[in-house]
Amino acid sequence: MSLIHCACEKSHCIPNFSAKDELIVSPNSVCLDAMDQHVDFPYLDEANSLEEMSKSETCDKHFEYNHDILRFIPHFLRKPRIFNKHPIEDGPWCEKRKCAIMFADILGFTALTEGLAKRGAEGVEKITQILNTYFSLLIDIVHSNGGDVIKFAGDALLALWDASDDDLLLSTCKAASCALRIQEELSSMTSQDGVKLSLRISVTCGDLHIGIMGGNNGRWESFLTGKPLREAGVACENSLPGDVMISSDAQSLLESISVSVLSSGGFFHLKSISARPESMQDLDDYMFEDVPAKLKNFIPVECQARIDAGQLGWLNELRRVTVVFVNLPNMNENVSMVEAQQIFIDLQDILHKYGGSLNKLSVDDKGISLLAGFGMPSMTHGNDAARAVLAALQMHRHVSMAQWRCSIGIATGKVFIGIIGSEQRCEYTMIGDAVNFSARLMHRARGKILCDTSTKKVCKEAVIFGEPLVETIKGKAGLCELWPVIRQQKVTTGSKVNCSGSMIGRKEEREVLAQMASDIAMQKENVNKIIFVGEAGLGKTRLATEFLKIGKERGLNCFLASADEVQISTPFHPWRSIFQHILGVDEFGMAGNEFNRRYSDSGFKADHQAMLKEKLTVMGLSEAFVKLTPLLDSVLSIGLEDNQRTRKMRGEIRAKNTQKFLCEILRLYCMSTSFVLVVDDGQWFDSMSWALISLVSKIVPTFHVVLFTRPMPSPQPTEFKNFEMTCTRYVLQSMTDEDCVQLVVQILGVDKLPLAIEDLIRDRAQGSPLFSSELALSLRESLNASGENLSSQLDELDLSNFTVSDTIEGLITSRIDRLTASQQLTLKVASVIGREFDFLLLIQIHPTENESSIESDLDVLRYHELITPCRNGRETSYIFKHAAIQEISYSLLPESRKIELHSRVVEVLELQHGNVHITLHPILAQHCEKAKIWDKALRYLSSSGGEALRNRAHIEAIDWFKRALHAQTLSSAMTTEERASLYQKLGEAQFLTGDFHSCQLSFKQALELVGRAIPSSRHGYWLGCVKAAVEFVLIWLFPRLWRRGTKEGYLHLIQIYERLFHFYYYLGNPLKALYFTLQMLKVSVLKEATTCRRLSFTSMLGLALQVFGMRSISSWVIKQSLEGINAQSDVSSQAKILLWGGVHKFSLGRTDESAVLFKQSLEFGRRIGDQRTVDEVSFNYGLQKYMLNQYECAKLWAQKIRTSTEKRNNWQGELWGLCLEIACEVRLERLSRDALLSLLSRLADHLRFSNRAIPSDTLLGMSVMAMGWLKVGERTKALACCSTVGAILRDYRPVSIHTSWALMTLSGVVKRLQEGEEGSREELQELKRSIELVLRRSLRNFQILTMRKEAVEKC
Repeated sequence: MSLIHCACEKSHCIPNFSAKDELIVSPNSVCLDAMDQHVDFPYLDEANSLEEMSKSETCDKHFEYNHDILRFIPHFLRKPRIFNKHPIEDGPWCEKRKCAIMFADILGFTALTEGLAKRGAEGVEKITQILNTYFSLLIDIVHSNGGDVIKFAGDALLALWDASDDDLLLSTCKAASCALRIQEELSSMTSQDGVKLSLRISVTCGDLHIGIMGGNNGRWESFLTGKPLREAGVACENSLPGDVMISSDAQSLLESISVSVLSSGGFFHLKSISARPESMQDLDDYMFEDVPAKLKNFIPVECQARIDAGQLGWLNELRRVTVVFVNLPNMNENVSMVEAQQIFIDLQDILHKYGGSLNKLSVDDKGISLLAGFGMPSMTHGNDAARAVLAALQMHRHVSMAQWRCSIGIATGKVFIGIIGSEQRCEYTMIGDAVNFSARLMHRARGKILCDTSTKKVCKEAVIFGEPLVETIKGKAGLCELWPVIRQQKVTTGSKVNCSGSMIGRKEEREVLAQMASDIAMQKENVNKIIFVGEAGLGKTRLATEFLKIGKERGLNCFLASADEVQISTPFHPWRSIFQHILGVDEFGMAGNEFNRRYSDSGFKADHQAMLKEKLTVMGLSEAFVKLTPLLDSVLSIGLEDNQRTRKMRGEIRAKNTQKFLCEILRLYCMSTSFVLVVDDGQWFDSMSWALISLVSKIVPTFHVVLFTRPMPSPQPTEFKNFEMTCTRYVLQSMTDEDCVQLVVQILGVDKLPLAIEDLIRDRAQGSPLFSSELALSLRESLNASGENLSSQLDELDLSNFTVSDTIEGLITSRIDRLTASQQLTLKVASVIGREFDFLLLIQIHPTENESSIESDLDVLRYHELITPCRNGRETSYIFKHAAIQEISYSLLPESRKIELHSRVVEVLELQHGNVHITLHPILAQHCEKAKIWDKALRYLSSSGGEALRNRAHIEAIDWFKRALHAQTLSSAMTTEERASLYQKLGEAQFLTGDFHSCQLSFKQALELVGRAIPSSRHGYWLGCVKAAVEFVLIWLFPRLWRRGTKEGYLHLIQIYERLFHFYYYLGNPLKALYFTLQMLKVSVLKEATTCRRLSFTSMLGLALQVFGMRSISSWVIKQSLEGINAQSDVSSQAKILLWGGVHKFSLGRTDESAVLFKQSLEFGRRIGDQRTVDEVSFNYGLQKYMLNQYECAKLWAQKIRTSTEKRNNWQGELWGLCLEIACEVRLERLSRDALLSLLSRLADHLRFSNRAIPSDTLLGMSVMAMGWLKVGERTKALACCSTVGAILRDYRPVSIHTSWALMTLSGVVKRLQEGEEGSREELQELKRSIELVLRRSLRNFQILTMRKEAVEKC
């Protein structure tokens, strides 16, 4: 009987019948002598068969079809004497034949499997690729030596040389020669993972019994058994890697022509053969003009369907399967063929009844073993784990009634299902951890049924389990729980489900939405923004559609912004269609593919840019905004070129101006009508889109938002948190059972459901709309009826024969399996493109490229409600009905096919669009990554990250750059300088999000790559400062003597040094701040930076020197910087010099001079839209007013900062504004206690919910809060704030004027707390000493603090 694919112990893999096997002969068997008579059958003439079949394309396809079938069938079943002698109609048969066999076992594969299995699905597929590569080499050698590959046994192979046509000596000689050749050529192969693979081979000969068994539903299995097979297994177990062992019978035949040595167990170690066969003919390849139907009975139905569709290459899948291994140890040589056939066909019946698929049959000295799978392609039922366990119980009971023992192992997991072997010979099998585990459970069962924990979890309501056995299992880390299966639960018929939404139920939510729509229609003020949060499958998309319907009825102007997971890192992507509609982009003929094909035409772009400007002017935008038109390209994606004004805008400045521009467009649009934004799939919104929503909702009263989202991943985007604080939040719960029933009624289009189906829904749907909807569709598709016919069929439906999935994944998979092979392939190919896909792109990447067939497939998929036309207005676009359908369809593809299709998408998109537009780079980056085209992935990832950084989408930029750095480790297309540039851009994005620790590491990595490592000690920093100062002077005096790099490289260095200066200045490390300032100045000379730019760096040097107490030098440096800007044109640098000069003058108490500088810096910053500089100037100017006791004026500046920063989600600026405002209110003593408490709570929340704070920000916030809490009488909270500051001061010494002011404020709080806090006096005293230590140094450096201290003491 046949060998089974098995990744367990080898003794199980080797058929092992005794000599008594010769008694097991079918009644239909005929004497071997009768085989020689001629039988007419339509075999092709061997000389010209291939030539005739290649004459036309039709013949080629016919030949390929035949070849695809015959590669699954051993050659001995195709021989005329066998084929014609034993018709399938006559039932099972068995014949005794003289044969030589070779068993080859691959060693090292188990270790390789266990290592790769940890990689999940990708590892499983890698295992298969390695195995197929090795098997292909083995099969080629076997066939070239005249052998017939009978079975694959996991990582082993069994080949046969039939001696009916040759004498046994020749057949054995061929087998032995083949074995020696295999060891010569393949004995030392190494996998890509470095695991050495070797072989041990055995050769035996003698009488074998060959036959077939089964027949249930036309499915037959071949088998062979006998003494040579048993000896082959034992010989292999007694051999070493590289050995060829032969049996004593083979040794007797080969003794005169071979050299061998007696080994253990009575076997011989074959060294060589002195006389190999002179004519070593290839195996005869018996071909048919038309493959007879009876040969197809040996091929699994899953394979036959793909072969018929011409899609055998797409057979392989990765899917969740429950694997069942059955062993019948009593089925031995004493059992007749009739009895063996009966038990086998009974087990086939049981497997078929429960929806299982028999994969392999084997017979050995331990009896008969079966391998079956539940959840195989075209046989998925969703509750396959429960079906497998119930089938195991019935098989065990059936066999036990015959007084035989039965051991069964069951395991559930994701496995590879597909072809193992080569183009010449293969088998359809399963590979994966679940297969190995179920085999090992079978060996542990010892007459019982054992299953793994995964199976037990989903079957606990259907089956009663015993107490688990806790044991170690080979290939498993730690202890495993093995669950004995006892018996079936007494439960009602049916099975579990889950659902998609129709607008049944959700009464409260619909009332909320209807009320909101009415309020907006009546133009009421302060209409709340609404957020609906719910898990996948609770009907959020349907609820959004319902609101759009309500809005239309009320005459509202509603816009749908639907996000896409693929575009999550593309700034403003959800807004694109909205602004294209508002600005009439489609009217200009600039939308989509047409523009991408023509965007390189400068005349074409200029014309449409002019049309867009005209549109903006008509809307009422000022000339200043119209000049910023190119900024709209980050949203519209139509290739607008920068003009002289926008070309200078970069980073945060560009992003802020873009947001302001978009906000102004929406403001003008909303002047004549209300604007309702309906956001679907908000969990996939990018940070820039969140920021724009938050900004517009604050300043445009007629702008309303209804948001539907899954729970946001942690940590939540700051922009979303800021927006959420202004909204009313609703959490979607499960629907009621009655609503789920009504939903199914509505989808099926019937008046009512039978009570049994209603009970099924109540029991299984558990309030999930998606599950209920999928259940309804499953019912409709399985009954294939509608209207009254459907209603009558539902009444007659036997629920004992109808089951649905325990999970959404299983339910959707079962629906996919009901499709034809062609429809399944189209669905899977579409899933590679994304949730939304274009028909024209689908045709170009589809393997068949048959437009009419694909279009027909899409019609069927629409009918089955798996896909739907897209809402973007393009007739050729489709979208998966639910994200889960796309994800599950995609998961069924093996990794190799995913790579192939993603590569094709990249190829087509690049070919279509020529010089690919920047807006396609994120999509191409995604596909290149999945296609593992790392050189291109690196280019597109870097470009996408740069564009995100340019548009201030910092979070998205971080993701792009991290992925680019991963891609560069797998690519050879990046220089060291380019890697350094990536790290610099990553650090820049991290700096702008406030992740200062990470940005420091990224900048450090960038500097190390270009040979400018950061010193590792304080001594090193001092030496670095001296060296940089000397080099600066030498470069200035002798510029031609210095080797210069690229200007771009120097620019990156300057940006790194500038950011590190800011970081260490605010962190309180003046030495490092000085070091990076000097490095910045030195590089600026090498780069030949503008004079104004260098003066900006010089002003930073002045601040760093002031911290060291060098006030005279510092003042001189600052003075030189200020005097040098008069004739310069670099407005940005002028704004910075004036800012730093103002801070310096302010710190020295020269407030009149600082006020002038602050005002000038403010003017320059506003002129270029540098809002960051405006915020810094405003805070410093407001703080100066506070220091001069001008609290009302300081409060006004604080409120200006808050108003500005809240609109832009600037966390640090909002913190500055809150702290200054609270400090002013405490001094003015005009605000009510409740109002002050509100401000304090806002500040506390601001600090609590942000990961952006650096020590100086935290210290500032906590010091002001301590003052505020003490003012309202909350001494405990004030003390807690003091404790936080104390912890900071243990490791941090502030050097800025802002933190020094905060500590001066806190010192007064500590003094008052000491008067009444008996238990905390020691802690407060320590804090007071720390504050005094810091202030002593600050008072020397910052004269304004001395002035403030004196003013406070006078008060």
